[in-house]
Amino acid sequence: MATDRRTRPQRWLLLVAAPGYGKSTALEVIGGDGPTACHRAADLLDALSHPSGPSDAHPPARVAVDEVSALTGDEQLALVRLLGALPGQPAVTLAARHPLADAARSACAGPVVHRGPETLALGRDQVARILRDEHAVPDSDLAYLVYELTAGWPAWVHLAGDALGRQGVGRRELLAALTEPGTAGGQFARDEILTDLPAQVARLLGDIHHLDPITAPLCVAIDADAPADATAQALRWATRTGLLVAHPAGGPTSPPRRCGWYRCSRRCWPNRKAARTPRVAAGCPPPPTGTSPTRTPSPPPEPCATRTTPPGARR
Repeated sequence: MATDRRTRPQRWLLLVAAPGYGKSTALEVIGGDGPTACHRAADLLDALSHPSGPSDAHPPARVAVDEVSALTGDEQLALVRLLGALPGQPAVTLAARHPLADAARSACAGPVVHRGPETLALGRDQVARILRDEHAVPDSDLAYLVYELTAGWPAWVHLAGDALGRQGVGRRELLAALTEPGTAGGQFARDEILTDLPAQVARLLGDIHHLDPITAPLCVAIDADAPADATAQALRWATRTGLLVAHPAGGPTSPPRRCGWYRCSRRCWPNRKAARTPRVAAGCPPPPTGTSPTRTPSPPPEPCATRTTPPGARR
């Protein structure tokens, strides 16, 4: 049995997505029927760094750790090393709002599976079922609208369901009900998303959120004061956390997913009328005056370009 432990690699699962994608819920069910120990990252790091003594308890089959992004890069590295040294080599699941530090990811001793917004987001049928069963909104057209506005981001789906069901908001008022100051959606964006963004990501989103379409070269051109590699890194960060998500490229002959094309993960990103305060809070400059909040002419297509659909625009 000891030989099996030595030869069997430890398994690692990383759940990385912005707030409201359901990472904590996924942690609760990720272990299935096997024994799973769930911890907050800061608490577990403290417990493993200062053990009180030997334990006779049977080691769990899986250790689930939430809020890993609340740790510094050095703390993440220390936590990963301590988890890798646990007796029995339990499988480890780490959940974080932000991508882990490079050193921490590299220290995972074994196969690493990455799951992000693309697997945590709700599909169209799931959105329709949630609206119908949990918010008493059976209208399939409204379900389609909610999916288009949110791209299946679970927290925004429930906020939209509450607005449509409990508050009785109509389809034309839904976007404003999710973005205006004082609404639950506006508060969620301000408190949970915008204020937690790295400065470069906040700046980029503040510059591009009102444009359509967007390509990676255009992002570099718009953010001309920043190095091109910093803009590219901010774009990757936004896609890895689900602030930008892949979407179909266009017509019926196009492949269902085109390499490198994205849209804003929720088309209800704070609109121009309501967005100035959240952008300032997040460290983002206001967009240039004279720009259109809707669609703009498309630049020449780039091979494997990147794209975002603006808030509130329809494709």
